[in-house]
Amino acid sequence: MASGQGSTFASLVAAGRRYGSVFEVVLLISSGLQAPALAAASQLGVNAAPIVEGDHGPEGTDTEIERVLSAAKVDLVVLAGYLRMIGPRTLGAFAGRIINTHPAPLPRFGGKGMYGEHVHRAVLESGISNSSATIHLVDADYDSGSVIAERGVPVLKGDDVESLKARVQVAEKDLLVRTIKDWAAGTRSSS
Repeated sequence: MASGQGSTFASLVAAGRRYGSVFEVVLLISSGLQAPALAAASQLGVNAAPIVEGDHGPEGTDTEIERVLSAAKVDLVVLAGYLRMIGPRTLGAFAGRIINTHPAPLPRFGGKGMYGEHVHRAVLESGISNSSATIHLVDADYDSGSVIAERGVPVLKGDDVESLKARVQVAEKDLLVRTIKDWAAGTRSSS
């Protein structure tokens, strides 16, 4: 599930194809009709479903997301830049099988509004020496589920939002692929 550019989605599709039967990306759900991730899905030959809350309302959106995921026989739901809250129906149907990527240490740099440039700016302003790529289980609140994998990313002297973001994204994509492979194998990794 993605709301933006879809670069993490595209990297997962490529990794799934590279690793053959380990995992396969079968569907993209986007929260907007114009999300570039939808174009990426089309180019990569992956089914896509834009599900816009304004068209369904919060409860209807939750019902539609759960219906589309179930119809696609999805085993694991990956939020990769998806900027909407997951509703109770979907959380219940996929309990313990929804993960989210987060570009900073949790819980310190999580919560509503902590995404994109905002989170990297907060990390830089805090003065900490290490950020991280983090993957956590999704629950009913923003960024509050159990962390299942984390990889440290040093904050370098002279870093700005863009340079830190670029390094975190590289770590995040690699960590996400490793986490999905471990999940498929029935194990969990923390680095």
